[in-house]
Amino acid sequence: HSTDLVNWELIGHCIDRKEQLPMDLAKPSGGIWAPTIRYHDGIFYVTATFSEKGNFIVSSKTPAGGYSNAVWAELDGIDPSMFFEDGEMYYCANDCGSRYVGGEEGISVAKMDPATGKVTGEIRRILEGSHLNIMHLVNALPGVVAQGLIWGIMAIGVYITYKILDLADLSVDGSMCTGGAVCVMMMLSGHSVGVSLIAAFLTGVLAGLATGIFHPVMGIPAILAGILTQLGLYSVNLRIMGNRANQALSATQYDLLISLRNVKGVPFYENTLLICLIIIVVLIALLYWFFGTSLGCSIRATGSNPNMSRAQGINTDFCKLLGLMVSNGIVAFSGGLLAQYQG
Repeated sequence: HSTDLVNWELIGHCIDRKEQLPMDLAKPSGGIWAPTIRYHDGIFYVTATFSEKGNFIVSSKTPAGGYSNAVWAELDGIDPSMFFEDGEMYYCANDCGSRYVGGEEGISVAKMDPATGKVTGEIRRILEGSHLNIMHLVNALPGVVAQGLIWGIMAIGVYITYKILDLADLSVDGSMCTGGAVCVMMMLSGHSVGVSLIAAFLTGVLAGLATGIFHPVMGIPAILAGILTQLGLYSVNLRIMGNRANQALSATQYDLLISLRNVKGVPFYENTLLICLIIIVVLIALLYWFFGTSLGCSIRATGSNPNMSRAQGINTDFCKLLGLMVSNGIVAFSGGLLAQYQG
C-alpha cells in the first residue's frame, strides 16, 4: 500500500491458503505470472496467469487479505486484464489461440461473469498477430486526434520561445504538469472549469516569470534557467496535488470542458474535437493579433536580432520575460485541458 507511489508497505497477500490455488502443480519458472488488480463496487479483484492451468480470478472486500478461492476464467491465454463498464466486467488476454475466433494468435476481449469465470458475451478479437484490425484503428482515430489537438496547443506555446524568441526553454516540461495539477485541484475544490483553466494559465505565467528572472534578470543561460525551473516545479506540483502522485477527475462527477468520453456519440457542442478546434482557432487569432502590435513586434525583433533591437531602444530583457510568461501560460493551459481529457 502507498499514498505517494514512493513509500510502500506490505499489507497482506491475495494467495495465502493451499485451497485457493494448486501451487503443488507449479514447475520451475512456472507458477503465477502477470497479476492485475481492479476495484469495482466495493470489491477488489485480482487476476493472473497460473502457467500450469490457466487464468484465474480471486476477490475480496479488502486489499489486505481474505481473498476467495480461484475462479478459473473461461478465456485463457496469458497476461490477462479486466475492466468494468456499465456494471459489466470485460476480460482481456493475449495469445488466446484460433479456437476462439479463428485466425492467428492475438488479443481478445469478452464480457465475463467475475463470480463464475464464464464468458457471457461474444469473444471479440482486437489485435491479431502483428497486424492491427484496420476498423479498430479507424474507430480509435477521433480520440487520438483530440489528444493531438491538445498537444498542439502545447506546441504553440513552445513555438513562441523556441522559434520566435530563439530560446531553448525547458521549463515547459514542468509548467505543463503544473497547469494540469492546478486545474484538477481547483475543480476538486469546487471551482468551475473556466476559473480552473484561468488559474492553470496564470500558474504557468508564474513559472515563465521564474525562468525569466533566472535568465534575463540574473544572467543564467536560458537552457540552464529552464532546467532549474523545471526541476523546481516537480516539487511544487507534488505540493499542489496534496503530496499525491495523482488525483482522479471523473467526467460523471464534474462538469468538464473536454473528456475522452466525448469524442463520439455526443451532441456536437459537447464533442471534444470541436471544442479543441475552436480553442486552437481562437488562440491562433489572438496570437496573430498580439504579435502584430508594437509590443508583439518588439518580441519578434528580440528573437530575430537582439543586438539591433537594443540599438532601436527595445528592452530585450523585458521582451524575453514576457515571451517566457506567455509561452508557459499557454503550455500550462494545455496541461489543464489534458488533465480533464484523461480524467
